[in-house]
Amino acid sequence: MKYLLIQVILVCFPMWIVGQNKASVLKIRVLPVFGNVPLELNGPFYHLNKKDSVKIKTLKFYLSNLEFEAESGKIFFEKNSYHLIDAEETESTEFTTVVEQADYIYFNCSIGVDSVKNTAGILSGDLDPVKGMFWAWNTGYIAAKLEGVSPLCKTKGQEFDFHVGGYMHPFNSYRKMRFQLPVGKFKQGKTTVIELFADVSEWLKDVDLKVMNHIVVPGKEAMKMADNYKAMLKLKSVSTE
Repeated sequence: MKYLLIQVILVCFPMWIVGQNKASVLKIRVLPVFGNVPLELNGPFYHLNKKDSVKIKTLKFYLSNLEFEAESGKIFFEKNSYHLIDAEETESTEFTTVVEQADYIYFNCSIGVDSVKNTAGILSGDLDPVKGMFWAWNTGYIAAKLEGVSPLCKTKGQEFDFHVGGYMHPFNSYRKMRFQLPVGKFKQGKTTVIELFADVSEWLKDVDLKVMNHIVVPGKEAMKMADNYKAMLKLKSVSTE
């Protein structure tokens, strides 16, 4: 009964807020893909380049600090904006929030965890260390994880693992993105759906897995990975339900 009550509150509360204020419900949906096909963990090998193919075992990253910019210059910031996207946990790839009513033309977000939260001590929710995305106080959160198998890897099981993090200069893994939105999609009483591709092929683009296949600490190689996963997120569509 308690669980059912919580579910009812989670569904109804955003709509109650919309009813009380000039606000819009927003749904963010992240679609893990490899190129132009849906990503299947521990599934088939995906063609990476002329020399290599890969099987993906793990894809996890923080989608954080969501912002919405209106043409008037007004900016709406989502509070406590830290969402752990895990391709293995499909429920984590979609979440709902409420934004103030406006004609937003830009959507800004980041991959990773900013320095403020990295130094805030033990946290809960998606930032809880039990999620397996926290190293230690001096290195902070793992911004993104990618693990898999490649025939080129001369490692045990031909496995590669990229655990990318770091929040202190010059090895800051936090990456910001900006997407232009079509006009007129945020309407009071309606749900706006923003769909984003998380394209793993972009993360691995130009990466020689024979040479670079193991990153678990901040550093120059981690910064190369961070630049790559910045290109991983792409705006697929914006619609109204």
